[in-house]
Amino acid sequence: MRQLKLSQAWEKWQFEYEEAKRQQHMLAGALRRMQNRKLSQAWEQWQFWYEQIKNQQLMLAGALNRMRNLKLSQAWEKWQFEYEEAKRLQFMLSGAIKRMQNLKLSQAWESWQAWYAAVKDQQRMLAGALNRMKNLKLSQAWESWQAWYERLKHEASLLSGALNRMRNYKLSQAWEKWQYEYEKLMRERDLLSRGLKYMLNRQLARAFGKWLAVCEYLRRMLEGSARRWANLKLAQAWNTWYSKCVQHDPSWREFDGQLLSKWYPLQNASSRPTFGTRKLL
Repeated sequence: MRQLKLSQAWEKWQFEYEEAKRQQHMLAGALRRMQNRKLSQAWEQWQFWYEQIKNQQLMLAGALNRMRNLKLSQAWEKWQFEYEEAKRLQFMLSGAIKRMQNLKLSQAWESWQAWYAAVKDQQRMLAGALNRMKNLKLSQAWESWQAWYERLKHEASLLSGALNRMRNYKLSQAWEKWQYEYEKLMRERDLLSRGLKYMLNRQLARAFGKWLAVCEYLRRMLEGSARRWANLKLAQAWNTWYSKCVQHDPSWREFDGQLLSKWYPLQNASSRPTFGTRKLL
């Protein structure tokens, strides 16, 4: 416990000491900058003035040298121009002379190259022809041997296939017979299983069939009722039109209603026929 307090006090003292030292350093730097600011400004101004004076002196010395050596400089530049021109003319003249000297040699070289290429081409063509003549018999023999080998290979393949079929004929027959018997056995087994299931579930099958019939009958009745209710407005309009026709012409009462009775709603339909063949008056 005592050492812990001592350690904490020591670390705190170190922190305070470093902080005080840093602040003292910063303060000393600020004081030095404030003391030397005027001196620094004066030094920088003197450096700028010195560089200007030095540059002006250099430019003045160059101008004086050029004025002093103007004739010498012009003579030197002219001599350089004349020298380069003379050198260029000498090079061109020497090239022309060399071309004139080597014209015959160049023509002879090009002629020799053309003759050499022609001779080389003729030698290549002649060598090819000789090689073809030499190898003609060898090529014919090679092609004949290839054709004989392919024919022999094909015959051997056919013979091998025939021998294999003869060898495996009985095995193939036994395999096919086993397959047939197996399929027959599986089919009979399936039929027997279905028959047993039907015998066991006969009452259930009959109830299911009856349920299907009842569902179909109810479906047809519902469809018919739905159609009649859908055509209710049409049947009412027909009844109104038919009643007006009967009132206007009593002969309409002799119509037979076998075709139209299915359109009548149940509450408005009469028990006698209402549509048939009209008698002409």
